[in-house]
Amino acid sequence: MTLIESLVALGLLALVSAGFFGAYMVGVDAGRHAQQLATMAVLGQARLETIRSDPLQAVERSPAPISGVPGVVEKIEVHSVSSDVAQVTVTLLWDWRGQQRQTVLTTLVLQPSAE
Repeated sequence: MTLIESLVALGLLALVSAGFFGAYMVGVDAGRHAQQLATMAVLGQARLETIRSDPLQAVERSPAPISGVPGVVEKIEVHSVSSDVAQVTVTLLWDWRGQQRQTVLTTLVLQPSAE
């Protein structure tokens, strides 16, 4: 092999390696984003389960904030659907690579009867 053939082969090898590395990094980033989405969904579902188990907490007073999760802002809205049913919406606001993202979960809760 001549020197030119060796340089061309190394150049092609570098281009192919750079392409594989770029695809690998895109895959890793997509995996991290999917993990963050799954985490936010689990946190929201946990909050909804807490509200379902104690509807008085959702209707009359605000629940405790999510603890131990930095950078997550939680908003809870309660709207009366009928005299005995309320719609509870949990919105989690979080940051992904400098952009604001949100995860919204909604459920219906029976309001406790006033006795």
